[in-house]
Amino acid sequence: MAQILKDEIREKIRKSGIEVFTENGYKKSSIKHIAEVAGVSVGNVYRYFKNKEDLYDDVIQGVYDGMEALILAVEESGQYQMKPSIEMLHEEGGKIMEPLQAFINLYIEEKDVFTMLLNGEKDDHYDKTVTRYIELLKKHFYSMWGKENMEGGLTRAEVTALTNALVFGSIGLLAEVEENQVPKLLTSFISDLMKGYFYVRQYREAKQ
Repeated sequence: MAQILKDEIREKIRKSGIEVFTENGYKKSSIKHIAEVAGVSVGNVYRYFKNKEDLYDDVIQGVYDGMEALILAVEESGQYQMKPSIEMLHEEGGKIMEPLQAFINLYIEEKDVFTMLLNGEKDDHYDKTVTRYIELLKKHFYSMWGKENMEGGLTRAEVTALTNALVFGSIGLLAEVEENQVPKLLTSFISDLMKGYFYVRQYREAKQ
């Protein structure tokens, strides 16, 4: 019973942290304010989290772990181990949409954390979090389609450009659309962006 109560208090503090970080951004948030929203003492917050940064990192870790698990599942399945091209996207379109659908499910499950990242103040911790996600995706894309892994694969510069376009484009889209529009619009955006890039890339190679 005592452990259940501790877990409930910890979760209450965590949810209050999300609320305060969303409203004020990281820099303007304080442990005192988070404690007030949670209805606990400041000392009680420090029993569960070392400091404000520890609480913030705990909040975003679930989303990061979820994305990492999705990527690991794709890599272990051996999908996409072929030269990136418009034909590959058409042939493997169903498979490509599987991890995207899994990401959409993660977005819905962790909506409060995504809202915090999308709507909170764009400060150093926001930049640090987005950079962390970008680096994770860059590593993943290069392991699938990197030039060192296959003939005609993507260069590191191409991976960086494509990843940044996907991440920042998705952030902009998620910040503007209603939740019920997310599955359709996000799927279309990512699919069109990748198909468009590979189409132009393939056309350019054919002209050389």
